[in-house]
Amino acid sequence: MADKTPGEVDAQMSSTLPPPPPACVGGTLHTVTTGETLTSIAASFGISLQALVAANPQLISVGQVLCVPVSGPCCLVLQPTSDAPATAGGTAWVSQTPPSAVTALVAGINLPPPQGFGPFTTYFARFVPPTGASFQFALSPASGQPIPVAAGGATVVAGPLSPATTVLVFPGNLTGGVGPVLLQGTLANGHT
Repeated sequence: MADKTPGEVDAQMSSTLPPPPPACVGGTLHTVTTGETLTSIAASFGISLQALVAANPQLISVGQVLCVPVSGPCCLVLQPTSDAPATAGGTAWVSQTPPSAVTALVAGINLPPPQGFGPFTTYFARFVPPTGASFQFALSPASGQPIPVAAGGATVVAGPLSPATTVLVFPGNLTGGVGPVLLQGTLANGHT
C-alpha cells in the first residue's frame, strides 16, 4: 500500500467522519443517534423542521453534532376575556430546557376575588398545548400590593411546548371546579 500525503489522509478521514460541530450561538448541541431523523429531532426539541434545517443545512449521520436553535425564555401578555374586568391583565414567562423541562411563571393583576365567580378559592394558570397533556398550577394572592395581584410558578416535565400552546388563567378550587377563563394568550404571541 502506497504512503499517502497528509492532505490525502485528511480528505479520506473527513469523508468517513461526521462534520465538526457547527457554531451554535443561542442554541444547544445535539448528537444524532441511531433512528433519529431531522423531523424527530425537531419534534423532540419543540422547534420547526425548517428552523433545524436552516441551522444544519447538510445531510445528517449518526454521531454528527447538530445545532438545535432553541429560543430563549418567552414572555407574553395575557389579555382579558369578556368575562374579566377591562382593567385585568397578566403576563407569563416560560423557559424551556430541552428536551422536556418547562419553567413557567404567571401573574395576573386586577383580578376580582375568585369567590365572585362561584365556590372558588384561588386562581389557576393552565398551559394547553395543541397535542399532549396540559398542566396547571395555583396562583397565590400577593398581599400588601396596591392592586390585586395573583402569581405562581412551576417547573414541570411537560415539553416541549409548541408556539400554539395556550395559557389560561381562571378561578378554581382544589377539588377540580373551574370558573370562566379571565386571561389568555398563546406562546406564539410572546417575545424572547
